[in-house]
Amino acid sequence: VSGAQGGGLSAGQTYKTSYQKLNYTAIVTYRPNEDITTYAKIASGYVAGGVLGAIPYDPESLVSYEVGFKSQLFNNRLRANLAAFYSDYKDLQVQTFVNGVQNFENAGKAHIWGVEGEFTAIPVDGLTIDANFGYTNVKYKEFIQNGVNVADIVKVIYTPKWTARLGGQYDFVELSNGGKLFVALDSRYRSGTPLTAFGTGKPAVDALAYAKKYVLADARAGVASLPIGGTEIGLSAWVKNMFNTDRSTFGPQAVNQVIVPDRGRTYGIDLSVAF
Repeated sequence: VSGAQGGGLSAGQTYKTSYQKLNYTAIVTYRPNEDITTYAKIASGYVAGGVLGAIPYDPESLVSYEVGFKSQLFNNRLRANLAAFYSDYKDLQVQTFVNGVQNFENAGKAHIWGVEGEFTAIPVDGLTIDANFGYTNVKYKEFIQNGVNVADIVKVIYTPKWTARLGGQYDFVELSNGGKLFVALDSRYRSGTPLTAFGTGKPAVDALAYAKKYVLADARAGVASLPIGGTEIGLSAWVKNMFNTDRSTFGPQAVNQVIVPDRGRTYGIDLSVAF
């Protein structure tokens, strides 16, 4: 393996590693009635270590805690689920690019906590509304690099604090010859997040290594389950990223700062035949 990839192996030299760990999960639930379920959960997790670029890294372990409730209300016209969680990581495995070299290493300790909610409502016949939100807070307690704890300066990458979604579909009354017209809208929000763990010291470059907050909106309309000649036809027109939002969600800092933009507005027509 070349030095530019991080490490080196002499001719005939190999790595041989072995990892194992016993994990557990425990859940307690309480149902005050048929429509509501509350729960508390504790679980452990484990990711084996390995070797990347001739550099070995250690296993990652986790203990997570979660409480929440799930409900079906108003004669099943509303589903509401809420949860709060806390995760305690040790030897967290992270991927970084430092001085042009890709590294997969153990950061040390990290705490992650947050809340999330999911909702589905049918306020009137034919209309379904879906919504969800999430808040995630990540804090490195220890991030060892070259023997130094850099937890105070390292950035948490690809982890927006806030995410949300709001969508809905309306199914019209069935046509006289069968088939249903429908229209659907969907929107998603993500707050900003860094794309690289460490700054370059050049403000203009570091400003690019950040995914700004954005909203994406999609739409679809058409007809479903239209009977024609012993088959069922589906025909719909759609547009994704209808406002042509400019966003970049991936940007590793290798030899240069690389920014990869996501796709802009796309649109098309789908035709399906079931027989």
